[in-house]
Amino acid sequence: SIDIVRSKKENIIMMVDGNIEADTSYVQRRHFILKGHLPIILRSDPSDVAVVGLGLGITLTATEKNPESQSISLIELNPEMVEAHEYLKDVTGDILKKQKISLRIDDGRNFFSMTDQKFDIITADPIHPRISGVGYLFTKEYYQSIKNKLRRGGVICQWMPMYRISKKSFDVAFRTFSEVFENSSFWYVRGHGLFVALLDEFQIDYPQIRRQMNSSIVAKDLNSIGIHNEKEFL
Repeated sequence: SIDIVRSKKENIIMMVDGNIEADTSYVQRRHFILKGHLPIILRSDPSDVAVVGLGLGITLTATEKNPESQSISLIELNPEMVEAHEYLKDVTGDILKKQKISLRIDDGRNFFSMTDQKFDIITADPIHPRISGVGYLFTKEYYQSIKNKLRRGGVICQWMPMYRISKKSFDVAFRTFSEVFENSSFWYVRGHGLFVALLDEFQIDYPQIRRQMNSSIVAKDLNSIGIHNEKEFL
């Protein structure tokens, strides 16, 4: 079941089966927006992007806004999540109607094991691994199926919670990720984390970051989460 509610502080909250999974507060928006722009900034000329998990659509919106993204495949398991977006047009600007986006109702693990498509970027935003059945999206087998669908120079970016999770569980999760993706990194975003890897050697291309942040669209999004220049981004 999907519930969309508005708090007394005017934040929009999304709940899945009674669990709060996303909201529009500043702390949450920081990692949502960064997930959208970070992998694109790290990968020059990404023509095909896959976004796994719709949620509130903030990451998808940031990905679509970025002028570097050309085509976005959205993989969402729950058709009710899509229906819920009828109530979220003020949050996302009716993102599901954008021309760049093609929607597929499917399980992410099934999609990547069956599809012949290849992507430049895959952004995954699973719900918390403490929820029954979600743990598969943090396994070596799942990461391997994603790796097989990335083109040369591809980037994978996956959300990792830093709350309600033990140090041991986090260590296991990152070790599993880095066993599949040798060029792995971890980006901390106040209460949340991002597992980020490049298929090729991991390099920070400072001129590329500067060029992307010169885009008024990207700059506006990043400014809204307190990132105003290349140093603050890094």
